[in-house]
Amino acid sequence: MKRVLLLVVLAALSVPAVVQAGGPVVRYVDADGRAGPGGCGGSAGAFRTIQDAIDASGAGDTVLVCPGVYREIVSSAGRDGLTIRALEAHRAVIQQPPGQMVRDRSALVTIANARLEGFRIRPAPGAGCAPVAAMVLVYGTATVRGNRIVGSPPFQKDCGLYEVGVVHNSRGPSGTFELRVAANVIRDFRSAGVAFETELIPVNATIRRNVFARAHGEPATLKQHGYAVWTGFNSATVHVMRNLIRTAPGVRRMKKGIYSMWSVDSSIRANIISGVNQGIAAYGSAVVVDNVLLGGTGTGMKTGSDLEIERNLVRGFERGIVLSSTGATVRGNDFRGNRRWDCVDRSTGDGTAGTSNTWNGNLGHTSQPDGICRPVL
Repeated sequence: MKRVLLLVVLAALSVPAVVQAGGPVVRYVDADGRAGPGGCGGSAGAFRTIQDAIDASGAGDTVLVCPGVYREIVSSAGRDGLTIRALEAHRAVIQQPPGQMVRDRSALVTIANARLEGFRIRPAPGAGCAPVAAMVLVYGTATVRGNRIVGSPPFQKDCGLYEVGVVHNSRGPSGTFELRVAANVIRDFRSAGVAFETELIPVNATIRRNVFARAHGEPATLKQHGYAVWTGFNSATVHVMRNLIRTAPGVRRMKKGIYSMWSVDSSIRANIISGVNQGIAAYGSAVVVDNVLLGGTGTGMKTGSDLEIERNLVRGFERGIVLSSTGATVRGNDFRGNRRWDCVDRSTGDGTAGTSNTWNGNLGHTSQPDGICRPVL
């Protein structure tokens, strides 16, 4: 027994770590057990699994992962400041182990105060498929950048699809957390591309230059469901910028492209959204500027109080914009070309045309009440 333990210890010590002068440690992962500072073709020993490399790491270390398919559940909890990066973009694949369900409150990848960069992350394909609640679960301050979070065939409710791409849960230690979700492709989700389960603890989040898409999966005959971006509590300041959100023809539509519920001092800026039921639903203090919303089945924009809505293009929906609350400023938008109404304001007050909001310089062929939008300026 002592000899077995000694061999295990010696095997662990044979995996090298590259120590940067005066700084953190870099560890390599390669499925063949060989890599090193010269790259994945190196002859030095390397970790065979991502989790083993993480378990050997400390705060501030880096785990570099060579191309290959890694069928494992990965968690960096307890290793603050860790960077987990694919050495070649999207050629290192983190895949759900066959038949292993990833249930609620868990994920295929969990990062806590860490960075996750450059991976392809997917459910188990084919006969090994099983339900996945979340692909990436984030705690604390983190960056999720340059990953492809995608489904696997066959694309069915509990097979090949997943519920949420990236979910942030900050019901943890006190403090203000920073979240960056940037330059990812997040595809084939059912409930949300990015979602926030944050409450009482402030989170400053930037969701920027991502592609959110439904390209495979449930048929378009099913009732619309899910969101590209969902912020559900009033403790988050979220900036959703320059994302592409779309549903492919013949696939179940998203219920909403961006849903911002009671976020604080947030912005929704320069996004392109098409093929959804409702484009943007925003409530709380936010700026909604320079977005392009095309071809939906419901309302392009549905907004609440204290919003600034400027320079947006909304076309091809049942209704272009619907306001039902007070204190919004709607300026310089083009709502022309929607099927039933271009502009609707259901409030009453001392604002424009007897509403409780300010409308100025907006284009629309049909408006209720008259005067909040005009066919030409």
